[in-house]
Amino acid sequence: MSDKVIVTCALTGAQQGKEANPNLPEQPEEIVEQALDAARAGAAIVHIHARDRRGKATADVGVFREIVEGIRAKSDVVLNLSTGGAVAGLPLEARLRVLPELKPEIASFSCGSGSLLGRYDPASRKWLRDRFVPLVLSYTEMEAAARLFKDSGVRPELEIYGTSFLNNVWHLREAGVLEEPLLINLVMNIPGECIPWSPKNVLFFVESLPPNNRWVVTAGRFTSSPSRCRWPWAGMSGSAWKTTSTSSAACSPAPMPRSSRRPWAFSTPSARRSPRPPSRGKSSASGRGPEAGEAPASWTSTSASLRRL
Repeated sequence: MSDKVIVTCALTGAQQGKEANPNLPEQPEEIVEQALDAARAGAAIVHIHARDRRGKATADVGVFREIVEGIRAKSDVVLNLSTGGAVAGLPLEARLRVLPELKPEIASFSCGSGSLLGRYDPASRKWLRDRFVPLVLSYTEMEAAARLFKDSGVRPELEIYGTSFLNNVWHLREAGVLEEPLLINLVMNIPGECIPWSPKNVLFFVESLPPNNRWVVTAGRFTSSPSRCRWPWAGMSGSAWKTTSTSSAACSPAPMPRSSRRPWAFSTPSARRSPRPPSRGKSSASGRGPEAGEAPASWTSTSASLRRL
C-alpha cells in the first residue's frame, strides 16, 4: 500500500467569517496568500470559495478571477473552485459561471436537490439554524450542469451528502455525462440531513459507489446526540483507508483492491491550524511524525499526476 497522500486545503467556506476565526481569509489577497502558504507546506490542491468586500459569499467571476490569477502567477497547485454557495442563497446559474470562464482543474458539484440544515436544541426545545438549502431543481438541470463541467474541461468533485445524492451519481453516470474515474467527496456530520460520521457509514457509502472512482471523506465535529459517535473531523482517502486528523485517530479496514488505489485528498479548514503541517501527527505507516515546520515526504505536491486523471 502506498503512503503517498494528496492534501487538499479548504481555505474559506461559504458561511463562517472572521467573527468565527480572525485568521479565516475572506478577501482575494488573503485567500491567495494562504493558498500559496498551503502549497508551500505540501498541499497539492486548494479548494476555494470567494467573498465580496463585505465578507459575504459570492459567485462573482471577477472576484474568483482575481484569486485564480493571483495563485496561478506563483504556483502550479491544483485549483478546486466551489460551485457551492447555495447555503448563502446563490443561484445555480451564477455558481456555474466559473467553469467556462476560469476553467479550473476541478470544481465542486453538489449532485442533489437540496438539504435540510439545522439541529434540535433540547435545552431551549427549539430548532437552531433551521432552513432548507435548494441545490438543483430537476434532473434535467443536473444533467445540464454536468455537461457544462464536461464541455469546460473541468473535472467535477461530486459532493455526496446522503443516499439520494449517491443515487444521482449513478443516474448521471448512466446518462453518460460523467468522465471516469469519478472524483467523489463523501460529506458527513453537517448538522441536518447529512449522514453521521462513522466507519460503518463510510463503508456503506464506499461499497455503494459506482466502479472506477476516487473517493474522500470530509467530516465535521458536530454531533446532535451524546449517543452518536464523536470523532474529530477527518479525511479518509480511497487509497489509504485511514483517517488523518488533529488527534491522529486512525481507522484501517481491509485494503481496497490494488486497481482502485489512488491517493486523493482530505480537506482541512486552513484557519483551524497553522499553514505548516502539524508536527504531532503520524504521517506514514512507519509512525514517524514530521519535524516542526517540515512537510512530510508523503505530502509532496502531485499536481501533474492529478491533471492526467
